[in-house]
Amino acid sequence: MTSPSKPDEPRRDDSAAVLTRRESLAVLGGLALSGCRREVPQVEPAFVAAPDYEARGHRLREPSRATPLPRPPAARRAVVIVGAGIAGLSAAWRLREAGVDDVEVVEMASVIGGTARGDAERCPWGAHYLPVPNPESSVTLRLLTALGLARRSEANGGWRFDERHLVFEPEDRLYYRGRWYEGLYLRAGASSSDLAELARFEADMAALRIARGKDQRLAFTLPTALASQDPEFTSLDRETMAAWLKRHRYGSPRLIAFVDYACRDDYGAGIAEVSAWAGLHYFAGRRSIETPETRGTHYFTWPEGNGWLAEQLRRLAGLDGPRLAVDELATAVTAQGELTLESALTGTTRHVAADAVILATPNHVTGRLLGRRPFGGHAPWAVVNLVLNRLPETDTGAWNNVLYEGKGLGYIDASHQRLEQRPPPGDALDSPICWTWYRAYERSERGALLAATPESLGREALAELRRGHPELPRCVERIETCRWGHGTLIPVPGLQFGESRRAFASSHGRVLLAHTDLSGLPFFEEAQFQGIAAAEAAMARLGVAQESWLGPPVLARPS
Repeated sequence: MTSPSKPDEPRRDDSAAVLTRRESLAVLGGLALSGCRREVPQVEPAFVAAPDYEARGHRLREPSRATPLPRPPAARRAVVIVGAGIAGLSAAWRLREAGVDDVEVVEMASVIGGTARGDAERCPWGAHYLPVPNPESSVTLRLLTALGLARRSEANGGWRFDERHLVFEPEDRLYYRGRWYEGLYLRAGASSSDLAELARFEADMAALRIARGKDQRLAFTLPTALASQDPEFTSLDRETMAAWLKRHRYGSPRLIAFVDYACRDDYGAGIAEVSAWAGLHYFAGRRSIETPETRGTHYFTWPEGNGWLAEQLRRLAGLDGPRLAVDELATAVTAQGELTLESALTGTTRHVAADAVILATPNHVTGRLLGRRPFGGHAPWAVVNLVLNRLPETDTGAWNNVLYEGKGLGYIDASHQRLEQRPPPGDALDSPICWTWYRAYERSERGALLAATPESLGREALAELRRGHPELPRCVERIETCRWGHGTLIPVPGLQFGESRRAFASSHGRVLLAHTDLSGLPFFEEAQFQGIAAAEAAMARLGVAQESWLGPPVLARPS
């Protein structure tokens, strides 16, 4: 992948007269690029499969895995965290900031990040962006500040963000009948009634974005622990998004397609499955902080996706050497904080006791370990990275590129932030770049996905994308595929405000839970909130007193 450029010096707050990077690129984009074209010979792409770490978790299905632990265990820790996804890494970061150093993180895979991991070639295998935070997303703002990506302006106390890590225009484009159009709503050919319905929908979402319940809480927010409990809004969790649209007399096929795509993109399922509360949250739950840097953009992103954030959290948490154990999975956990850990490579086991255990694992894994009935279901996902040695002549220069009525959710151009370093489309690239295609499958298709080969998945992605880029096969040198049998929790009706999820989240003796599943929505902010909450609960058990990062006492975890 393209190597990152050397960071520029941070701009001062009084630099309003200086063109932003986005504005400079707009000027440069109007200049003609010249030079001799460097031809690239066409070759059959190599197909590579990512390691199937999920198969390791299937060992928990074997009854013999839950073996009794010896007493006393061979080793003792203050805190053991099972799972090095965003929740587990955030918990480790919080504990280190509190001075709790006797912490070990155990990860089933060979790499950290969970569904946010990237590969060594700087391609994402899962989540690939972080939205500009809401003002109330205090933990995420704390992280961005710690990473130097956000800072308070001394002049007015407002936020400033490092635009080198932000998507810049064009952000989204849509392919329809031979042409690319800006945005994700298909305006080309829209009738006056279509556009009137879109305007009504946008007005409804704008009203919901600032709506508050009788408890004075915002109806939709991040983290969802802050959301209103007013029945006027919680009742939206009892119907599907499709039913809500019908009830409010929305019927434009273009609007229906737009909303369905939004739900599939965030939740892995469409409007027929997702609850109205979750579907509306997509449009009304984000009130990103507006700054000069965020004009025309809504996301932080990196070539390796949120694997970059996972690595930064690992660094902040000081996880190195004996504090991070990869290729190990927990096969037994007791309420007394005792664990059996098994090497995924050799099958050997070790036993550890901890004053607090944090299970930062998906609820179907946690359910196996604690003997609890899991809640909800997870969407299967395929992620296909196309490694290009040149850009197609039809390259749009956009970050998120969606094909109307495609089976997939489009592709992300991982090199989008370095457009000024790329030669014209058609020319050979100095170093390869990555386009990442995503597809969410029906739950009934999980078996078919897991039976798919790297070649079949890669050719499916290539066949869909060549609709918008006919010459794409001549540009691809390698295709890397990754399958997620249990990718993201689907927020079906009854999940958000039903009792099953809330009851599941309760602690179990010395065992605390932390995972985005517990929030009901598969978002980075939710995973981080759950990890920080579990860490602070562990700190309380250890007698470590510090001011909470989470806000008022109403956010306390259930006991």
